[in-house]
Amino acid sequence: MEKKIPSYHTLVKDALTCLLSIGGTATNKEILEAVMQKLDVNGILREKLNYNLGWAKVYAKKYGLISSEAGRSIWKINKEFSNIKITDVDMIVKQKKKLYYSNR
Repeated sequence: MEKKIPSYHTLVKDALTCLLSIGGTATNKEILEAVMQKLDVNGILREKLNYNLGWAKVYAKKYGLISSEAGRSIWKINKEFSNIKITDVDMIVKQKKKLYYSNR
């Protein structure tokens, strides 16, 4: 049975969790590899995961959780969230997502 790749909205949490575990700053490739390992995804699904993860990073940036440097190839957790616990990621993403959409 083929694994289903999570939507980009779900991957926001995974991207943030992996960024935290890596140390708060990482390249696109490092984030992709960490998320692939976390979700136990193999190379066949890498392209679809990479596509959805790209959108997840865009939304995490819109929510104010992360920022990009060097032409979007390096991502870092914004200072406000640099000391959060991995166990708090789900709650924070939900709050920031709700705030983002309520201000549109």
